[in-house]
Amino acid sequence: MFLSFTRCAYFLNAAVFYFYFYFFLLFIYLMLLFIACLFRFF
Repeated sequence: MFLSFTRCAYFLNAAVFYFYFYFFLLFIYLMLLFIACLFRFF
């Protein structure tokens, strides 16, 4: 019972980590796109 709970918590922790990691990558991509648009206009 305890082992399955810790395994579930581990997978949940990994899912949250990957979610934040991909959100961070998407944020960087959008910022680069924004900077590219600014350089194109100026």
